[in-house]
Order: sequence, then C-alpha cells, then structure tokens
Amino acid sequence: MNYTLIFADGVVYTSPDIRRKDPGWASENGAKRTGIRELSLDLPGGKALVLQGFEAYNFYVEAGQALGAKNGGATIKAFCFCGRVFSVSAM
Repeated sequence: MNYTLIFADGVVYTSPDIRRKDPGWASENGAKRTGIRELSLDLPGGKALVLQGFEAYNFYVEAGQALGAKNGGATIKAFCFCGRVFSVSAM
C-alpha cells in the first residue's frame, strides 16, 4: 500500500509500503520539500483517494494492541489522511 505525492515544482514521490514503521514523506526522501499539489492513495477495487487544493497535508496511523499481550506488536487498524483548508482572516 503506497501513496503518491506531486509537489508544486512537479517532483513526484511514491512512498514505500505505508504499513511499515515510518511511512512519512519528510524522512523518506532525505529532503524536506514543500508545496504539495496532490496526495493520492490507491485503494482496493481500482479506486483512489485523491486530495488536492489544500494548504497542508498529513496523515496519521491508528494502531492497536490487545490488552495483556506479551511480545505481540501493535497492528495497524486504519490510516487517516487529512488536508487543511486555506486560512481565512478574522474580520
């Protein structure tokens, strides 16, 4: 499961599998890029989630672990992709 970013300068970045330990784009390509134009995630069944036109993007991972589990790592339950709309100044 991968996501693809298109930056404002046209550079395209496709993540490694986001189910691994660190799926963030800032640490993956070694350079902090700004100005994300589009974030897309291919979904099962040939569909895709596409976020574009936002001021900023991020995502977080929901994980869980059974209470009392010994030596059992957490398992990923969900990914939540977010986009922040442009700020509107107060009048």
